[in-house]
Amino acid sequence: MAPLRHTTQRQTVLRAVKFSVAPVTADQVVQLVRKSGSAIGLSTIYRNLQYLVGRGEIYRVDSQDGVRRYVGHTH
Repeated sequence: MAPLRHTTQRQTVLRAVKFSVAPVTADQVVQLVRKSGSAIGLSTIYRNLQYLVGRGEIYRVDSQDGVRRYVGHTH
């Protein structure tokens, strides 16, 4: 597997998920990223979430209510 490339946008998305106390939806990630002052587009956030899940940096949780959430910790 190729080394993880941490772009500024990817770092921002990763931090938003990892520092959340509970699993977050993609829309919540958008809000957190924008609150931090970053102007990352929605498609870029979705693409980075998929990339980070694929790399095992964060995890996707598919709940019974059909909403995907993302978590950056395992405890």
